[in-house]
Amino acid sequence: MNPPNKLNLLGYRFGNIICIEYVWDAEKDASSWICKCDCGNTKKVTTCSLRAGTTRSCGCLHKKQLSDMMKTHGLSKSKEYKVWCAMIERCTKPTNKSFCNYGGRGIKVSDKWMKFVNFIKDMGMRPTNAHTLERIDNNGDYTAVNCKWATRAEQRRNCRRVNWITINGEKLCLTDWCKKIGISRKTVRQRIAKGLTIEQAITSKKRIAKIKATQ
Repeated sequence: MNPPNKLNLLGYRFGNIICIEYVWDAEKDASSWICKCDCGNTKKVTTCSLRAGTTRSCGCLHKKQLSDMMKTHGLSKSKEYKVWCAMIERCTKPTNKSFCNYGGRGIKVSDKWMKFVNFIKDMGMRPTNAHTLERIDNNGDYTAVNCKWATRAEQRRNCRRVNWITINGEKLCLTDWCKKIGISRKTVRQRIAKGLTIEQAITSKKRIAKIKATQ
């Protein structure tokens, strides 16, 4: 049921759109307006979005801004541009399959980096094709001070699922411990299966005899 004291925005302009008809958005449980865009399209927008200034067109304005920006930097087909687009989407678009791990848990993109030209100016081009965008603090936002180009291996080390192992005050992931000690991950897993702790499995230099189960 429509609220009795709705705000009358009929004929009001907000950016590129003009309110032409009031509607009640049952899905969002909010007062909304059918708005006509200067490009000719219509779009339903909540009153709150109009008043906050978060919607200023049917979507064509954003597309034009992206188009203008692509013409300016000339990198619209580059891997760096695709990385930037993916970063924006997973932090701002709830329908993105990765949103729950980024925007959904509060990870944001800095206001400065909402423009690709600023992003590429801060980050530069990727050192190699093997490098991808990584946040240094996995719980931090996408900002110039918290991001770097990293290899897949470096990214995995920074993953929230990585188990860090501290031995004699030194903290490394299992892969790095194996490289440092000179053993394989398979050997470590075999030693753990025979009853050793992960620290013992990593640091033991002798062949581990099978430990008999005792009751």
